[in-house]
Amino acid sequence: MNELANDERTHVTLLQGAIASLGALAIAKPAINLNALGYGFANMNAFLKLARIFEDVGVTAYGGAAPLIQSKVILGYAARILATEALHSGNIRDQIARLGIATLPPLDGADHLPPPSGSQYFPTDSNAITETRTPGQVLYLVYGAASVTSGGFFPSGVNGILNTSSATAAASDGATLTANPNPIHVVAGADGTTTISWNAPTAQVIQIHVGSPTGPLFTDNLNSGSMTTGSWVTNGMVLFLQDVTNGKPLTSTNTLATLVLNVVTP
Repeated sequence: MNELANDERTHVTLLQGAIASLGALAIAKPAINLNALGYGFANMNAFLKLARIFEDVGVTAYGGAAPLIQSKVILGYAARILATEALHSGNIRDQIARLGIATLPPLDGADHLPPPSGSQYFPTDSNAITETRTPGQVLYLVYGAASVTSGGFFPSGVNGILNTSSATAAASDGATLTANPNPIHVVAGADGTTTISWNAPTAQVIQIHVGSPTGPLFTDNLNSGSMTTGSWVTNGMVLFLQDVTNGKPLTSTNTLATLVLNVVTP
């Protein structure tokens, strides 16, 4: 645990230095409540239960954020940090299995519990790759609610443009939903335009909806493709990739992936 803590502190310093090397300012540290779940510090088992959540979510967060990173320098650092987070996650999951620590209930549809509560030592999907969570889905877990800007582990919210929670994550089964560009840079007062790409290996037909699984329809299409939006994208808009194969209903159960679109001005 001391080694893990040192890694995490060093990651902060490393990222601050990498951002500074590009002439930018690192986002300021927000207020943090590590006891938001009411456990984690009474004994080693409680610590491992909380640490499992942090490390597993961290792995999915880095994977989900990777498409948003435009700088290859930062992306290179992020890839190596992601590998370290995965090593942390694997070690903690092994300790939980060895000690028989209960980890129920699952956090969301993308959470694969280790033994004894679950059956997977490695939290991978049907394609043997890690799940991903969008920034909004990560904030859903740390805030404890959807469509809010504070709460839980961050009682005053987080700093930066990615600060609003979205709907909870569903199991992706390898589905991806991305936008290029994202963030979208526009002049003040204008809405954005971007190209949405999707791939849903387990579906035959998909729909993409705006704002919720039943929100306005963006496209009704085959399971892989791309389409450019009109000039109507606003900051914080969320897209929902829905599996509608054989008439599946537009519910969160059939949400394959979500995407938060970010619009910024100079």
